[in-house]
Amino acid sequence: EETWTAAAQSHTAFEPHACVARWEDARHLTVHLSTQACAAMARDIADRFGLQPDNVQVLCPYVGGGFGAKAELMMETVAAIELAREVRAPVRIALNRAEEMAVGGYRPGVEIELHLAPRRDGAPGALSMIAHSDGGVAIGAAVASLCRLIYPGLDKELVDYDVASHGAPAKPFRGPGGPPAYWALEQAVDELAARKGEDPIALRRRVDPEPL
Repeated sequence: EETWTAAAQSHTAFEPHACVARWEDARHLTVHLSTQACAAMARDIADRFGLQPDNVQVLCPYVGGGFGAKAELMMETVAAIELAREVRAPVRIALNRAEEMAVGGYRPGVEIELHLAPRRDGAPGALSMIAHSDGGVAIGAAVASLCRLIYPGLDKELVDYDVASHGAPAKPFRGPGGPPAYWALEQAVDELAARKGEDPIALRRRVDPEPL
C-alpha cells in the first residue's frame, strides 16, 4: 500500500498557441492556426460562429509541437476571429511564453492511492488504484482507468476523481494519464518483488501474457 504523487507538467512546445484570422467576407473565414486537428477545428469554428463548415478553412502548414495541448478550440483562436470581424482586417494573436505556461495546457498533477495484493504464489492478484487529478476548471482526467489495459489477470478497482479548482484547464499530454498511472503501478510491482525476494521481471512474466 502506498500513495504516489506527481506534479503537473507543462507542454511547453517551442511553437506557442497562435492564430491569424481573416474574414474573406461575412460568411467565409480563413484561419492560420497552430493546431493538431485542422478538420476538427474547422468544424468547431463553424459551429461556434454560425458558419457553413465548407466556408471555414483552417491552415496549418507547419507543426511546431503540441503534444495534446493543441487539439481543441482555445481562446487565442476565438479572440483573433472576433477581433478580425470587428476591425475588418486580419488579426494575429500568439501567446507569449508566460501565457503559454499559464494557460497553454498541462498534464494534471495527481495523487494516486495504490493497493496491490499478492496471490498465494506471491504474484500480484488484485489491484486498487484511486486517483485524484487536479485539472483546474477541466474535467475528464483518466489515470486509474488506464490500468485496465495492463495485467489483465488482476482483479481491479480503478477509480478516477477530478478535483476542480479555479486554475487554468488541463489538457491531454502524450498518453494522457498513462505516465503517472504506470509509474506508480510498476513501482508497486517492483516493491512487491523486493518483499518476496523475487526477480521483478520473473514476477511480471507470471502475470503478464504479453511477451517482454
